[in-house]
Amino acid sequence: MPGPVIAVTGSSGKTTAKTFLSSALDAYAPPGSFNNHIGVPLSLANAWQQAPAWIFEVGTSYPGEIKPLTEMVQPDLAILLNVHNAHIENFTSRDALIEEKAAIFSTLPGTGLRVVHDELGMPGYRFGYDHDSEARITSIHGDTMTLSLFGEPLTARVPGGGAHRALTLSACVLAAKLLDLDVGPALSLDDAIVPRGRGDLHHRNGVEVVDDSYNANPNSMKAALSAFLAEPASGRRYACLGDMRELGDESAVAHRELLESIADDPALHGMVLVGPAMQQAWSEMETEGASREHRERVLATYGGLTPDTAADLVAKLEPGDRVLVKGSNRVFWAEGFVDQLLAQL
Repeated sequence: MPGPVIAVTGSSGKTTAKTFLSSALDAYAPPGSFNNHIGVPLSLANAWQQAPAWIFEVGTSYPGEIKPLTEMVQPDLAILLNVHNAHIENFTSRDALIEEKAAIFSTLPGTGLRVVHDELGMPGYRFGYDHDSEARITSIHGDTMTLSLFGEPLTARVPGGGAHRALTLSACVLAAKLLDLDVGPALSLDDAIVPRGRGDLHHRNGVEVVDDSYNANPNSMKAALSAFLAEPASGRRYACLGDMRELGDESAVAHRELLESIADDPALHGMVLVGPAMQQAWSEMETEGASREHRERVLATYGGLTPDTAADLVAKLEPGDRVLVKGSNRVFWAEGFVDQLLAQL
């Protein structure tokens, strides 16, 4: 592969970043989320050699996975989008998780072309909100972001909107700049390129469904909810939230904190909770004296998906309403829940 090769990792946003970059750079990128010890070799084997650039995702669930995959890809530029506590139950500490993610830089010479979220405090070219970051977000309004790129002011459209996608897009714009490629196409990407299950929109009988069901961790869940509740709606807003898995000892606290953080939000009309961790967190809140407003906001809880889950939610919906579906992969995505919901709508 003679042109630039880009590797992307992070706890969330990998597929979105890959999609943004492949569209902006007209680059080769594998379909779906081919980012493990099977997917990365398949992606390399299928790569179109005449492409002007190549984008590969590299993921991890356990220690020691990213370095050998990065050695296969041999990137010219590597991006570390973020480090959340996804899969934290498989690591000895958060520091160990950060070290694993940072292995995406292991084959680059010296500091090389490292693109890293400024919150992590790592060496490299940084994106985020810090005043000294090479790609600094100066404002976000709806689906429009203003960015200072090495001091140059730019305006970009954020596909799907939201601060979390704005951060992902700023990393992509920075990567294009570092590779001396035209950043223009990255500033005007369309909503249609948002990958399925990562916040793409569906409309049925006047109801808008935001499908963010591919996966979830505490940070990505809060980011998705924040973006969802900030978007205008002519009707009511509902959230169908599933368990955030593989959090280990942090699971109970994470689910409780999530529910407490949104229970009082007047922009959220109702919630359906799916999974034992969600159910347990809400049960504790009820036992400790949840307010009447809190009780009214939780429409139903389920230990797992049932045929009634979609039906009970559909029964509440009217034209103009919006629904967010988000949870860990095996809660909704692997079960095709959004397709069931859309069919019933």
